[in-house]
Amino acid sequence: MAYRNDVDALEARLVAIQGELDDATRQRDIAAHLLEEARARAAAEGLAADWAAGGPQRRRRRRARILIATVGFALVGGLVTYRVTRDRGAGDQREVLERFATFTDQMCTCHDKACADQVMGSMTTWSMKMAREQSQAPMELDAATRERMSKLVEHFGECMVTAMGPPEPAPGVVNVDEAVSTGPSPNPRGQ
Repeated sequence: MAYRNDVDALEARLVAIQGELDDATRQRDIAAHLLEEARARAAAEGLAADWAAGGPQRRRRRRARILIATVGFALVGGLVTYRVTRDRGAGDQREVLERFATFTDQMCTCHDKACADQVMGSMTTWSMKMAREQSQAPMELDAATRERMSKLVEHFGECMVTAMGPPEPAPGVVNVDEAVSTGPSPNPRGQ
């Protein structure tokens, strides 16, 4: 008869452990649901804060400023190229290329928009001065000079994009584009 009591005791223990497991599983599911809701609420608050701070409009204005700067750079590059192709002699062409290389080096040392704007302003002033002074007919550049100018312009553009690139987001700020594209996370329990 002792065997029967042991079986009953083990069955009772199994039922008790199963009850504890069910209770712990429910608590885990509730905690997971609360965590999911808190994350969704935090993302929504970040999204609302971004909208309240003018996030979408600010990004459009920033893109427009970058576009304007790029167009300005293209105009300045065109003026410099026009200036270089003027028949002023090989020494003058070398001087212009060296000056543009100096502007490229200055742009590559910039780490913010203010510095890049200052370099662009200096370069624009210099190229406008050169255009006013020049009155001779343009001439063709040799292949080596064209290639060097092309590399300088490309490098200048890369450095300008880096200097005017987007700043790092502040801690706790949600990027609207990422929040919208990812959406809320699915509920793992299907509730």
